[in-house]
Amino acid sequence: MRAACGQPAEARRQREEKESYNMGNEAWKQDLAEFKKVTEQFYNKEVGVKDYKGFSGGFGSYAQRGAEASMLRLRLAGGRMTKDQLKFIADSIETYQIDKVHFTTCQSVQLHNLSGEAVCAIMEEALDHGINLSLIHISEP
Repeated sequence: MRAACGQPAEARRQREEKESYNMGNEAWKQDLAEFKKVTEQFYNKEVGVKDYKGFSGGFGSYAQRGAEASMLRLRLAGGRMTKDQLKFIADSIETYQIDKVHFTTCQSVQLHNLSGEAVCAIMEEALDHGINLSLIHISEP
């Protein structure tokens, strides 16, 4: 079946999906500047655990270990992972010396015991590999 514009319907859907993802990806990258700022304040003890949790949870990250480390949740659509995404996760584990990884039953991978710098870097890199960080988006439309 062909779409009205002459493109096969599936190809058109995939193109539109990719364009939508890329627009969302750019919005997330803009929001990461604010996340980095608040994360730095948290690790400098300028922001409390409760306030940080309320903010960082929208990004898929949470404080852990007495506010000395972070966990980052990488969401995978339908629990599926590409070779590139698996390589990215494996490389991140090695690069940031991650000692605990949890593959959840909720179609995500949790990286535990991260420093503030590591959580911010992995977040930004994950977006470039098509990995979502949260079900919600913080930016105003």
